[in-house]
Parts: sequence; structure tokens; C-alpha cells
Amino acid sequence: AKYFAVGPISDEQTKDYMHRREMDTQLAKKFLAKNI
Repeated sequence: AKYFAVGPISDEQTKDYMHRREMDTQLAKKFLAKNI
């Protein structure tokens, strides 16, 4: 298996993730904290 790092993600990507997962802002930011 190969592993790779994921860099910072944009606000647009965060909003898309929240929409697809039907999450509120605080919960999404909790899950994505290392990448925001």
C-alpha cells in the first residue's frame, strides 16, 4: 500500500464536503481540522 499526504483544502471543497455529507459547519470543520 502507498500512503500520501493531503494538503490544505479550500473553502469551496469544505462546502462541497458539507453538502454531500449533509453536515453542519462545526462538525465538518471538526473532521477536516488537519486539512483546513
